[in-house]
Amino acid sequence: MSNQRVQSPEFTVTYPNGNIVGVVRTGNVGRGTFMPNVGDGYWVMLTPLSPGSHTLHWRAEVTGGPFAGEVIEVTFHLTQE
Repeated sequence: MSNQRVQSPEFTVTYPNGNIVGVVRTGNVGRGTFMPNVGDGYWVMLTPLSPGSHTLHWRAEVTGGPFAGEVIEVTFHLTQE
């Protein structure tokens, strides 16, 4: 499974006033410039889905930095014709 883990180069993110991160996040995080950031995770590439109904579910958690503890959980209900 380690061959599916990918990490981006470091990048900087600047959030303006009134951004959605500032709305949903508690504390002082949400406005300003944050660095370094990386995208890091295990990625899955699927073969074409067979006809029918499919459920794809994934969860991601930030493990470090000012956004540590943030969790994103998504479920897709797909129908392949």
